[in-house]
Parts: sequence; structure tokens; C-alpha cells
Amino acid sequence: MSLAVTASLSLAFRQLLRDAKAGELKTLFTALLIAVTISTAIGYFTSRLYGAMASGAGEFIAADLVLSGPVPARPEQVEAGLQLGLEHARTLEFSTVVATDEEIQLTSVKAVNAAYPLKGILRVADAPYAVEQPVRAVPTPGEVWVERRLLVALDLTLGDPVEIGLKEFRISRILTYEPDRAGNFYSLTPRVLMNLDDLEATGVIQPGSRVRYLDLWAGSPEPLQYYRRLVEAVLWSGQRVEEPQDGNRDSAN
Repeated sequence: MSLAVTASLSLAFRQLLRDAKAGELKTLFTALLIAVTISTAIGYFTSRLYGAMASGAGEFIAADLVLSGPVPARPEQVEAGLQLGLEHARTLEFSTVVATDEEIQLTSVKAVNAAYPLKGILRVADAPYAVEQPVRAVPTPGEVWVERRLLVALDLTLGDPVEIGLKEFRISRILTYEPDRAGNFYSLTPRVLMNLDDLEATGVIQPGSRVRYLDLWAGSPEPLQYYRRLVEAVLWSGQRVEEPQDGNRDSAN
């Protein structure tokens, strides 16, 4: 090491000691410590916020991922998700007429199985204008939950019977909130929620019927993305895969 370098290091060390005794180095260190702490806290907060938003965003589709289309998902498409350990629920949406002895009303019907919803929660009321309450269940076979505006349109009360196709149902609750209710065609008419097990008995789904089939999936990010890649490679015409970050559901209709 040359004398010039040694002298420079010695001078730098003496200046460092002088700054330390003067308090300037301590102030600089404190400022640096505060800056690092704030930066770390912001990064942690941002990460937590993003995680919370991503989790909450799933409520808008009642799942982490949805496979939808005008035809039912093929068995192999469903089996692929089940083999990956993903949670699965199935729903159908269609328009039909709800009838009483004296009136009829065009409605949008959602038929769901017991696993629905995978994200978010349904809310219902036991009387018009009553306080809504969350439920972790779906209508039992033979019952339907309806929006209050359907009761008004048909002059009905809870407990009254209605007909959907060939089957009669009893109105058991007022439907106030669905996590995946979207501003699409099906939202323009009063909503009816029914059990998927009752669908065949109604006889309303016929060739040419306008039906939207949805397979809902939830799970960890890695298997979900793997499943998405698998399914996107073999989509039928009209089928699409959707996640919360993919945008507005309106584009699907």
C-alpha cells in the first residue's frame, strides 16, 4: 500500500472521529435508520394491503378462479382441478318465468350447489325490510330464496308457493346479497336462488336455452395458475377462465 493511500485513509479516519465527536455522524446514522425503517414499514404495509385486496377481490367472483361458458365444463376439466386439491363449486345462471296461480314474472335464476360460494358470503332476511343476516348455506331442495322485488311484483309473502317450470317451490327467505352478483343481463330482473339438485325437475333447461355455466375454484396460487394453464389449452368455444384481476365480469356476457 502506497504512502499516499495510507495518508488518505488516516485522514478519512480522523475526520470520521471528528464528525462522530461533533454529533454529525450520529445525526446521519439516525436519519439513515429512520429512512430504512420507514421504507421497510411501507413495503410490509403494501404487501399486506395487496394481499388483503387480492383476497377481497375474490368475493366479486365468489372464488379465486372461474371457468364459465355456454356449455357445462367437461369432466376432465373438473377432474384436473380436483386432482390439484382445489375447492370446487358449481352454479348455473339463466332467465325464466316464475309463475303463481294468477301472475307470471320474468326472473334471473341462479342454481347453486352446497359448496357455493367459495369466497364471500350470502346474506338474507326473514322478512321484507328486516335486518339482513349472513348465512353459510344455500336453499334446501324444494325451497327458493328471492329478492324482495319479486315479492312485490307477484304480491307474495314468505312461505308462498311459486312455480319454476314443472316444479313448485316454497319461498323461504329474502335474498339480499350475493358476493358474485354482477351488473350483467341477469341482474336486470328479480333474482331467484335455488338448489342445483332441483334443476332437472324444473325441465327449464332445453336445447337452445341461454344458460351460463360456472365452475368456481379456490386454492393456493401455484395450483390455481397451473390449473389455469391446463384449462386454457383446451377451452371449448365460448368458454373462458377468469380471475379477480382479469377485469369486469360484464365483458363475459
